[in-house]
Amino acid sequence: MALQFENPWLLLLLLPTAAFMYYTTKNMIRLARWRRISVIFLRSLGFFIIILLLSGFTLQQVSGITTTLFLVDSSDSIKDKEQAAAFVREAIKNMGRNHEVGIINFGGNSAIELLPDRSPFFENIQTKINPALTNLENALLTAQSVMPWNHQKRVVILSDGRENVGNALNQVKQMNLKGYEVNIYPISPDFQAEVQIQELKVPESVHMNEQFEISVNIISNVDTEAILQLYSDRTLTVQKKVALNKGSNQFAFTDSAVNGGMVTYRVEVMADLDTVSQNNSLSSYTFVKDVPKIMMVAESEDSCRVLAEILKEDMRLTVVNPMQVPVELSELLKYDAFILVNVSADNLSNKFLDNLEIAVSHQGKGLLVTGGDNSYGPGGYYKTTLEKILPVNMDIKPKEEDPNLALILVIDKSGSMSGGDFGISKMELAKEAAIRSTEVLDQDDMIGVIAFDDAYKWVVEPQKLDNLQDIQDAIGTIRPGGGTQILPPLEVAYESMLALDAGLKHIILLTDGQAEKEGYEPLIDNLREKGITLSTVAVGRSADTLLMKALAYGGRGRYYETDEFTDIPKIFAKEVFLAGKKYLINRTFTPRLTGSFEILKGIDAVPNLDGYVTTTPKQTANVVFASDEDDPILACWQYGLGRSVAWTPDVQGIWTYDWMNWSGSSKFWKNVVSWIIQQNMSKGYTIETSIEGQDGIITVKTEDDAFMTASEVTGTLIGPDGTKQEIKLLPGAPGEYTGTFRNLLSGVYIADIILSGNDGRSEHISTGLIMPYSPEYDILSNNDSNTLIQKIAYEGGGRILEDPSQVFESELPPVTGKTDPFYALIIVLLVLFMLDIAFRRLNFRFEMWRKKLESVQALSKTAVGRFVHIVRTSEKGLKLKNKIKQIDDNKNINNIKSGSETIKHKPKSETSENKINVDSHISQLLDKKRKWKK
Repeated sequence: MALQFENPWLLLLLLPTAAFMYYTTKNMIRLARWRRISVIFLRSLGFFIIILLLSGFTLQQVSGITTTLFLVDSSDSIKDKEQAAAFVREAIKNMGRNHEVGIINFGGNSAIELLPDRSPFFENIQTKINPALTNLENALLTAQSVMPWNHQKRVVILSDGRENVGNALNQVKQMNLKGYEVNIYPISPDFQAEVQIQELKVPESVHMNEQFEISVNIISNVDTEAILQLYSDRTLTVQKKVALNKGSNQFAFTDSAVNGGMVTYRVEVMADLDTVSQNNSLSSYTFVKDVPKIMMVAESEDSCRVLAEILKEDMRLTVVNPMQVPVELSELLKYDAFILVNVSADNLSNKFLDNLEIAVSHQGKGLLVTGGDNSYGPGGYYKTTLEKILPVNMDIKPKEEDPNLALILVIDKSGSMSGGDFGISKMELAKEAAIRSTEVLDQDDMIGVIAFDDAYKWVVEPQKLDNLQDIQDAIGTIRPGGGTQILPPLEVAYESMLALDAGLKHIILLTDGQAEKEGYEPLIDNLREKGITLSTVAVGRSADTLLMKALAYGGRGRYYETDEFTDIPKIFAKEVFLAGKKYLINRTFTPRLTGSFEILKGIDAVPNLDGYVTTTPKQTANVVFASDEDDPILACWQYGLGRSVAWTPDVQGIWTYDWMNWSGSSKFWKNVVSWIIQQNMSKGYTIETSIEGQDGIITVKTEDDAFMTASEVTGTLIGPDGTKQEIKLLPGAPGEYTGTFRNLLSGVYIADIILSGNDGRSEHISTGLIMPYSPEYDILSNNDSNTLIQKIAYEGGGRILEDPSQVFESELPPVTGKTDPFYALIIVLLVLFMLDIAFRRLNFRFEMWRKKLESVQALSKTAVGRFVHIVRTSEKGLKLKNKIKQIDDNKNINNIKSGSETIKHKPKSETSENKINVDSHISQLLDKKRKWKK
C-alpha cells in the first residue's frame, strides 16, 4: 500500500499550522493542564486531516484478483447455442483461486446472466434478450459497468462477429487503454442452405393508369426451387414457381396504377431448401397521383343520388353501403375524403371508425357528415369516434319551450340474461345501457327502472336526475334469475306514467325470452290514448320477435333486434335521443350566415331549409350557417392534419328540397368537398429516411425562412397494423430536423411531420418509410465477420481462442487501485470537532470521579478479604465440629447400665473446659456468618 497526493505542495501548510497551534496554546492558560493537552491534540489532528483532504490524499494498493467476463452471443444468427454454453462451463473448471467469473448474455440488448463470483455456477443461458439484432458494443458497455474497478480485467467474447448495431471496435480500443484484455472465441454460423430476398424495387411515384415495373432480387447459396408471390396491398396479384440458382436471381413484374394514393407491395418466397424464414419477405410502396378520390357511405342510393351526381363531375366517387366499407387503414388511405350520408354509427364497425380517425387526424384526409334521422344524436354518435372527429357535440342544451321526458326502462332480469359473449353477460350490458341512458337525459327529465323475471321490482322509482350517482348505483345492483313475465311490469310502468308530470312519456322494454302472448290489447289501447310511446328491444335468437314487433308497432315506438349484445347500450342511447323529440327539428327557416368563410367562395345567397338535426358546436369550431335558434347548420374545423364538416340537414330532399334544386347547389357542395380534401404538400421541403438496426431515422430539411428555426417539429409514424408512435424531431443544422422511431417491425410505415413556424404557420409533410427485415437475418450479405474478429483480438490486446483451457493462460498486468478516504476523513473530522467543544465547554470533574473510583476499589478489596476469611474460618469450624462429635461418641460409650441404675463416668475437669471453649468458638463463628448474610 502506498500514499499519493494530487496536490503535494499543499502539505507545506503544516508549517504555518504548527505555528498557529503554538500561538493558540498561549491563550489556553486558564484551562487545566489535562484539558489544554487534549484540545491541542484534537486541533492538531483536525488541521492535519484538513490538509490531507486539500492535498488530495489517496491510498494505492495492488490487486491480486482477476475478473473474467464471458460475453455470450445469443442472437438468431447463432444456431448452436449449446456451443457457447459448453465453452463457458469448461473454462470455469480451469479458473484459479484468485479469479472471479461473470457472464453477460447479449443480442440486440444485454442481460447479466451471472455477476462476478469466485464460485460460479453455470449450466445454460437463462436470461432473455432481443435475438433479432447483434449489438456487441452494448455488451461491452455492460461488461464495463459490472467489472470491479480494482481487479485485473479480462473479457472473453463468444460470437460469430456478425455485428449489425453499434461499433464494437471503438469500444474495444477504449477498453484496452483502461487495462482490459479482450479475447474472442469465434462461433461459426451453420447455414447450409439459405434463400433470402435481397431487394424489392418499386417507383417512388406513378401516375394514374400508368404501367410500371417491380423488380425483385433473390440470393441463394444453393440451387433450389421456390414459389414467388407478389401482393398489392393485401391482395395476391402474382404467384409462380421459379428455379433459384446459386447466387443472385432477378425477377420482374408489371403492374398498373388503378387506385390513387399510397399502394404497398410485398413479395414473399418459399423455397424447398432454406434455413431462415425471417428474410423471405420484403415490402415497399409507391404513390399514385390521381384526381381527388371520394368514398361516399349511404344506406341506399336514393338517399345520396343528387349529391353523388354533383361530385362525379370533377372527382372519382365510390359509393358503398355501411356493410361494404373497408376497415383497413391501407384501404382508407387511397381516398382523399369520406362522406357519410345519414348513416347510423351502429352500422359502422369500430375498426373503421378508429382508422377513419387516424386517416383524418394523421394523414390529412377529409370528412363530411350529413344529417337525417339516422345521424348525429339519433344515429348514436354520442361518445363515439365520430363525435370526436366532428366539429359538433351530440348533447344539446335544453330550451325553455322543450317538453321534458319521462322515461321508464323495463328490463328483463331472467336467468337467461346471465349469458353473453366474451365473458360479458347480457345483464351487464343492459345495466350499462340503462346507466348510459341517464347520462343522455336532461336535468328536467325523469327516469324509472323496473327489473322483472317472473315477478317485477322497482329498481329506481320514477324521479328527476337530482341524484344521478345514486340512480346509477341502484341500476348496478340488478342480478339475473327466474322466469319471464312481461305484461305485469308493463302495466305497472303505464300506471306510473299517469301520475308523472312530463310533456313526453316513453317506455323501453328489453327482453331475451318468451312470455305470455295474450292480454296486451287493453294496455296498448291505453298507451295510445294517453300519448305514451313504447319501444322494444329483442336480444338474441330466443326472444319472441313477433311479440316485440307488435308491441312496438302498437305503442307507436321503434323495434330493435340484435344478436350483437354489445349493441344494447348504443340502442338505448339512440332510443333516448329519438324519444325526446328534441333532436329532429321540422320547420322552415332561412339559414343565417355568421361570417366570411373560404368554404362559401362565390356564393352570395342561399335558399330556405325545412329542418335539421340539433347539435351543439364545439368551442373551436367555425359555424358557417346557423338556424334561427342558433343551432349549427354548417360547421367546420381543423382536426389534426385533416378537416371535417358537419351538415345537419339531409341531402335527400326531405329538409333540403329547395336547397338541392337551387342553382348554386353544385358550386356549394363542390366548395365543401374541396375544402376538406387534403391539399398538395408544400414545396421547398425534402425528407430523408434511413434504417439503423430496428430504428427508423427521419431527417427533414427546409429552405423556408419561417421554419429555419421552427418552434416545434413533431412526427407521427403509423405502422402496418395501425399502431402509432409519436416523437419530437430535434434541430441540427439550420433548417434540418432529425428524429428516431424505435423498435420497428418489418413493413411499410407512414410518417407524418408537422413543422410549427415562429410566425404561427404550420406545414405538414408526409412520406413512407420502408422497414426491411432485421439485418440479423441478412445471412448472405458481404458481412466480413472474420475481419472484425481479428481486429477485436488485435485491438483488445488479446487473442483468438481455440480452446477453453486458453482463457486463463495469459498473465494480466497488475492493477493498482486507488482508495479515496475522503468521506471517512470527513466523519473523523466532525467527531474531532465535537470532542474539541466538549473538552473546552463541558465541566468534566475528573478528581471527583477518581476518588469515587478509589473508594469502589477499596470497598471491593475489603469485601473480597472478608469473603476469603469467612471461607477459611468456615473450614476450621467444620473441623472442630467433627472433633466434638468424636468426643460425644466416646462419652456415650462410657455410659454403663446395671439393673435399674445407670453408672456414669464423670469426665475430667479438663475435658469440660475444652468443651466450653469449643462451643464458645463455634458460636462466634455462627454469629459472624449470620452478620455477613445480613
